[in-house]
Amino acid sequence: MTNLPMHLPRHQKGISLITVMVMLLLSTLIVLSATRLGWLHEKLVGSESDHQRAFAAAEALNLREIGRLAIPTPP
Repeated sequence: MTNLPMHLPRHQKGISLITVMVMLLLSTLIVLSATRLGWLHEKLVGSESDHQRAFAAAEALNLREIGRLAIPTPP
C-alpha cells in the first residue's frame, strides 16, 4: 500500500471556514434569542408580582372600609 498525501484542496478549506462561521452566527443568534426571552419572562413575572401586590392592597383597603361601615362609631 502506498501512502497518499492528505492534502485538502484550497476550495474545500474555504467552504469549511464559511460553514463554521455560519454555525457560529446561528449559535450566537440562538443565545441572543434565549437571553431576550429570559429578560421578557422576568419582566412579565415582575409585572404580575406588582399586579398581585396592588390587588392585595386594594382588597385590604376594601375590608378595612367594610369593617368601619359595619361597626358604627359612637357620636
